[in-house]
Amino acid sequence: MSKSLLLHSLSLKDRILEPNKLPLNGQVWAYHKEQYSKEAFVGNCITMLSLLGMQNADIHWKEDILAFDTQWNSRTYTIIISLQDDSLASEHYYFLSIWECPEEGKAKQQHQFFTSRPWEEDDLLKPDIAYSVTVANKPMQLPEIKKQLGSEVFGQVIYGGDYYLCGTTYPDNNYSGKFMIVPAENCLNHARHDIKHALYSLRNLMALMGKAITIHDNVFADQMLNELKQKQLEFSEITRKTLISTSEYEKLATSYGENLLKACEIIDNYDHTHKQLKNIELLFNSITKELASEENRSFRSLFHRMKLPFKHATALLSEYNDAAIRVEKRIQILQQTLHSRMLAEQLLAIERLKK
Repeated sequence: MSKSLLLHSLSLKDRILEPNKLPLNGQVWAYHKEQYSKEAFVGNCITMLSLLGMQNADIHWKEDILAFDTQWNSRTYTIIISLQDDSLASEHYYFLSIWECPEEGKAKQQHQFFTSRPWEEDDLLKPDIAYSVTVANKPMQLPEIKKQLGSEVFGQVIYGGDYYLCGTTYPDNNYSGKFMIVPAENCLNHARHDIKHALYSLRNLMALMGKAITIHDNVFADQMLNELKQKQLEFSEITRKTLISTSEYEKLATSYGENLLKACEIIDNYDHTHKQLKNIELLFNSITKELASEENRSFRSLFHRMKLPFKHATALLSEYNDAAIRVEKRIQILQQTLHSRMLAEQLLAIERLKK
């Protein structure tokens, strides 16, 4: 088989994803490690490749990274399946990616792998993140970039003006994005180190963005706060009852205490999650600084667009945390009211006995 389109690697040193020639098209799918086992993920990848007609794969395992070249329509594609590497992204996701070097002037003649969503029709795992990336071999005008990415294009200047990173993200059912890395000037020898670092950084940025969206969705879907609110309403009705029996007082005192502890746990959990989100955002910011990124008047900020999930998740956490604190305070007031009623009734009972 001819020389691979990419070095068979993903991360540090000789394991970084590095193109042997340009232009380059890539499609990357990520699957959350908390949801799928290694065996389920690998089996899903092999089934997907088979369904999409990939042939003549020369498969070799190496340190949890499966990388091989395969054929489709007499053209070579490189497949990379990553179970574990030393990137930030690998802490959270498994990765499946396919790469091709399109023929000059035929960049749009891609395998259906780049546009298909086979999990919608077959019994396959749905990716948690999906994005495509094209590395151009020459400068492109904005109309050309929009033609490939669509009208809603965001962008950053990276590496001191040597390259543009353009694209957009779509926080839909599988948090997707489309990107292009375009040189600012014509040159014969592109900085391979910059390109491989940009591809590596983009994968980490998408993973961190995906993690922020997952945090948002998990907080939104959690029912513990709603259950606590419902309990608070029940306590409010009971506390306003004209008569409360002695047995009810005992049960209520226990229930109030249990739910106050639950409120503390919820607030602590929100605080922990908020710190986790802040740490992820700090990593995101650190990566953008490593890319030596700058704003450009021709584009709205791509990194601002990619940071929106962090803003939404932070706002939701603040809202839910404030709500939990309010519910906790109301239960405390109801508990004090209940305790006061109980003492008052005890005093009345004593007075009746004296008579």
